[in-house]
Amino acid sequence: MAFELSCLQLRMVCELIALACLAVHGDSPGTRSATMRNAHEADRILRVLETLNPRFYPEPGLSVPHPKGSAFIVSSDEHMTKADLLKLYWKCGEELHRGTYDTV
Repeated sequence: MAFELSCLQLRMVCELIALACLAVHGDSPGTRSATMRNAHEADRILRVLETLNPRFYPEPGLSVPHPKGSAFIVSSDEHMTKADLLKLYWKCGEELHRGTYDTV
């Protein structure tokens, strides 16, 4: 039971990251459709955002002062990539959705 609850929580975190990406890019015309406003599946949201902007996925880094405003320096630290996020989302889905009554 603890394993399944952990999978459920991790899947929800993946969905929240995808929704946060959608919120940040909410001014793009492709993100304003009724379908996207009701979407909650992380893989679907990320796929749509990928078509709108291939560099939509957040990168870790620091905002540093610059004479003309600020500059963003991408961190070289390890982080969860978009592929890692989708892999975790699908893996948790496999653990949570095991089929129908007839296949169990």
